[in-house]
Amino acid sequence: MKNYKARLPKHNLNVSNSSPMNRFLKYAGGAIVLALMIMFLINYSAKYIVHFIPPKWEQEIMSFRVPWNFGDEVFGKAYEKEGKTHAPVEVVQKLVKRLNKNYENHRDSYKIKSGLICQKDPNAFAAPGGYVFATTSLVNALASENGLAFIMAHELGHTHLRHNSEAYLSNIFTGVFTQLLNIENTQKYFESISGVVRLKFSRDAERAADKFAIELVMKEYGHARGADEFFNWIKKEESLLGGSVDTLGFLSTHPATDDRLEFIRSFVNENEKIYLKPLSIEKNSLDEMCNPRKTI
Repeated sequence: MKNYKARLPKHNLNVSNSSPMNRFLKYAGGAIVLALMIMFLINYSAKYIVHFIPPKWEQEIMSFRVPWNFGDEVFGKAYEKEGKTHAPVEVVQKLVKRLNKNYENHRDSYKIKSGLICQKDPNAFAAPGGYVFATTSLVNALASENGLAFIMAHELGHTHLRHNSEAYLSNIFTGVFTQLLNIENTQKYFESISGVVRLKFSRDAERAADKFAIELVMKEYGHARGADEFFNWIKKEESLLGGSVDTLGFLSTHPATDDRLEFIRSFVNENEKIYLKPLSIEKNSLDEMCNPRKTI
């Protein structure tokens, strides 16, 4: 007598021969791969298309203003009235202008505008349309012009390499694509995937801007010593907080601080005796800029 072994029917619409979990993982994995491919295609398309848009056109279309303390329109004029010869804003603007002249194609690129922003967080950023800013806290944290030069050259790199324009186009393309899906949950899904993909492109942009900055400061000063000043300051702040604050690599917008320091130091000859150029900005002048004294 043969042993009976129960099994599912071969053809039955109501009964599946495979595990529901396996099917879920298969379809979910396929959807993730498809979403990643689409988002990479969108971002690479933005990187390609942006170079067909002349910087001068973009500068006319996209404007960015910080009216309460942009450039010499506020602080520069205020210091001229007080009879001071070296306003902090003017020092930053002259430095950016010198660095920008070292970029071979600066005449065919953006008309750079730079300035200082009163802010507690030490930072610098490039805004669409050729604007380059540093915060007063950043300037206050640095002692050498070389250190500030690398940071401003880094932001010039973002500008001339069209990173802001790429991100702007990528956001437009992603928004159009998700709207075409016209399914709420699917839109949120693709937006989440696009955020992860953008982090990868952001880290690549930061590395490219660091390379651009190194080339500019070496043309300006003949060496790269002092370019790591701000990142050394960051490491000290991290040690006070009990360790590195760098997140997981694929979840970060920037490369790890140690990696950036290693990159910069690869261009520094430790055997050369080179003196850094001091930053000609008085620290108390920054406080006066952001907290002007009222006169009767």
